[in-house]
Amino acid sequence: RWGRGNFAAENLTPPRPPMNANTRLRLWKETRALLPMWLAAAAWVTLPFLLPVNDPLAWSFAGFLFGCAVLGPVCVGHEFTHRTMGGLLAQPVPRRRLWREKLAVTGAALLSLSLLFVGLIQVTASWSLIFHHAPEDEPLLGALFLTVPILIPLLGFCTGPALTLFTRNALGGAAA
Repeated sequence: RWGRGNFAAENLTPPRPPMNANTRLRLWKETRALLPMWLAAAAWVTLPFLLPVNDPLAWSFAGFLFGCAVLGPVCVGHEFTHRTMGGLLAQPVPRRRLWREKLAVTGAALLSLSLLFVGLIQVTASWSLIFHHAPEDEPLLGALFLTVPILIPLLGFCTGPALTLFTRNALGGAAA
């Protein structure tokens, strides 16, 4: 009982039912699986700016690259690691919905990591302007700001889960 009236006359597709407790549990399970990797990547992205290192932007970029490469495969890889893929697919839920839930959590994790990295790049640019550094000191800053926060998470989002399904291993999906 999704709504009033005959949905076939108004619209060809029925309205989606509201999110139930099972959906929330599956989303929370996915979040718990991604959280340790996301925290490690966020720490690696943030700590070079807080610690005295030679090139904090390079270390932060390495953490961002690592985080995007690992977060994509983990969304499917932990099902293979814990041997729960069969139980997941046996649930009375359409597989498209399961896939959409997994990718929604992964996309949110990658988006938040990307926003953290962009924020730190902005802070770095502000610091360089505050301390009167010439723009030539960091020539890659503009290129990093325009391409990296978009392309690298997109690559991790698209290829990570697909390679993990192909290799049936999270490590294989991250390494490939």
